[in-house]
Amino acid sequence: MAVLVASRSIPGAEPLLRSLRAEGIEGHAWEVGTELPGPEGARWDAVILDLRAPWPVKARFLPAGPRVAVLDPAHEALASVARERGARQLLHDESPSVLAEALRRLSAETIEARGSLPEILLQTSLPVALFHPVYGLESCNLAFCERVRARREELEGLDLVSLFGQKQARSLSGLFTGLLLGERETEWRDLCFSLPARGEVLAEASFSAVFRDAIDRARILATLAPEGRTRQWEGCLEARSRKLAVLQSLSLALNETWNPRSTLKVLVNLILSHADVDAAAVSLLDEATMKLKFAEGEGFWGSAIQSRFSDVGEGVGGEAALRRETVLLPDLDNPGVTRVEPFLLNEEGFRAACAAPLLAPDRLLGVLEIFSRKSLEAPEALKEMTETVARQASAALHRGFLVEELERANLELNLAYDSTIEGWSRALDLKCREPEWHTKKIAELTVCLARRLGMEGKDLQAIRRGAILHDIGKMGIPDAILTKPGPLTEEEWKVMRLHPVYALQMLQPIGFLKDSVAIPYSHHERWDGQGYPLGLRGEGIPFFARVFSVVDVWVSLTADQPYRKAWTPERALAYIREGSGRLFDPLVVQAFLEMIESEPGKNP
Repeated sequence: MAVLVASRSIPGAEPLLRSLRAEGIEGHAWEVGTELPGPEGARWDAVILDLRAPWPVKARFLPAGPRVAVLDPAHEALASVARERGARQLLHDESPSVLAEALRRLSAETIEARGSLPEILLQTSLPVALFHPVYGLESCNLAFCERVRARREELEGLDLVSLFGQKQARSLSGLFTGLLLGERETEWRDLCFSLPARGEVLAEASFSAVFRDAIDRARILATLAPEGRTRQWEGCLEARSRKLAVLQSLSLALNETWNPRSTLKVLVNLILSHADVDAAAVSLLDEATMKLKFAEGEGFWGSAIQSRFSDVGEGVGGEAALRRETVLLPDLDNPGVTRVEPFLLNEEGFRAACAAPLLAPDRLLGVLEIFSRKSLEAPEALKEMTETVARQASAALHRGFLVEELERANLELNLAYDSTIEGWSRALDLKCREPEWHTKKIAELTVCLARRLGMEGKDLQAIRRGAILHDIGKMGIPDAILTKPGPLTEEEWKVMRLHPVYALQMLQPIGFLKDSVAIPYSHHERWDGQGYPLGLRGEGIPFFARVFSVVDVWVSLTADQPYRKAWTPERALAYIREGSGRLFDPLVVQAFLEMIESEPGKNP
């Protein structure tokens, strides 16, 4: 990791360099205001702003790289300087472990952020860059680098002051705030890039907000105009900028959702917030009827769209679905051979429409439709944007549907597993002449106790299955011993105590029960080490088994047995309380007693 420490002096940076070396990180000191050192690689992995004391000179330029500032609480006013210069974290503790953890996390986040510019923007001939509203330039494409005559590694990670100087940086910060608050739309600015050894580069740029509804993901998209731009090119660039803003927002949003319903909401809302259109709708193909059914939409005045259930080939959306290509109707009053649904004209007042199919590699998913209540100024641009957005949305939807199918298959498999083990348990209950409710009750109580002890998710599933199968090893015990009406002899007890071993032999080869085996195998172990089959002691006993053993004794004592009558709940609770720290885990006993006292329904 290449780390630069920007400090008021080389000796002043030494304490931070020592902290870095203690954590195996080699740092390089730089006295602010002197000639910059260069990292051995292409860029600094991190830059530490040593602001424990004010810098004697103002640093016009700080090298590229993610930044963290180290501050002295006595100089808290320097925090604003740190933020202005792109510090992502402010530290008042310069201990080696805290500093190293902050740098490693910052480096990982930066590597992830550098991939935030979608591939389509990286490849476009337009010079585009993505700015973080606070930290500066985050990502840019090759065309942007060529325009400002610098390499990506020299640009990505620069704060606004380093790029443009303090006066212009503060002006852009105000613009970024206005864009994110929705007070401004796309806005043009004259810029002057001023990088060491590169000279000044003058450019005009349009700025637009991307994903302004979530501050942690909000970004500013900048598009530079080529030298000698024309008014016609300005209009074209503005349209392309809107398209790029939509695509960037979609890329960020769709990568964060795996739920198809959420994907549709994100898709529709982002189209309306960034594109110059009035309404958008998504219809999905109902494979049972092969019709297109409305799924999500915004911008409509009436409710007719919500009940739409149309044939493939009917209307602009149906035609796009049938032809598997984008359909543009720039004038709905003259739609040609395409039939336009009357409510789109009469109730909604739409004058133009565009639809693109949502396609998976092997099937039609649905269709995206975009509507405008005014004539289109650039119909082909809208068609191109709709087509591109539909491709991105198709990939996200297909992924979401695959996840849903996997989850459904996983649920069905788990239900099949549970039905199987419940069948095994019922067979054992019949053999042991246990009542039908026995296994169900003991499993439910065990899950309730486990939940009280902080277990959740797959742990609860595993403990429930273990509880259901707790005595499955008794399938190997002779009936004469298993159903004997009186007390067992010592020899018979030796045979009976083999049932945990039989359970292990039966269940260990079954992969989906690997976390559940602990209960059938170890629930007769005792906290004091006097149990069986291994004589485990204390926390050496698997936790699942420690939880279950208390419930098992409770249910057994409060139910009639072939050799004795049921104990009263008070007597059984007293026995469990006395066994705490001897038979049972004290922590589990305490939770069990609290459960029984607070939930009387758990009593027999």
